Amino acid sequence: MWLFGLISLAEMHTLRLVRESFPQEEWIAENLLAPARMADARRLFEKRRRKGHETDLTDCLQLCDRATILKKRRGIFAELGFDSNAKAASFFSKFEDLRNTLAHSQDIVTNRWPGLADLAIGVERFLRACEWRRPQSRR
Repeated sequence: MWLFGLISLAEMHTLRLVRESFPQEEWIAENLLAPARMADARRLFEKRRRKGHETDLTDCLQLCDRATILKKRRGIFAELGFDSNAKAASFFSKFEDLRNTLAHSQDIVTNRWPGLADLAIGVERFLRACEWRRPQSRR
């Protein structure tokens, strides 16, 4: 449960970071996602709208989409304590794998303890950086 809580908080922070970095969904006009990823987000958006949910397209992004968009915001990963975009991309890839494993109730323990512990520490570090970060202009 603790790990699921960490993952959930980190996901909420990525959504907040996208919203702060690209107000009024500016990321859409800037074409920051591949067409297939954008189509997936639009399909989810339309599905939620048909069900009567109040939402926007940003809320329909997957974690990998948020990371892709944030990567385009110069300096955001450095603000969050990553040494490079490559290290941030690696973190988000591992983070997403763990999130998916937890969401689908798969085994997260077998042969994964050292990496899992490192990732949990990384997620906590990411959360601290997000909580202490002051919103800044995007460019």
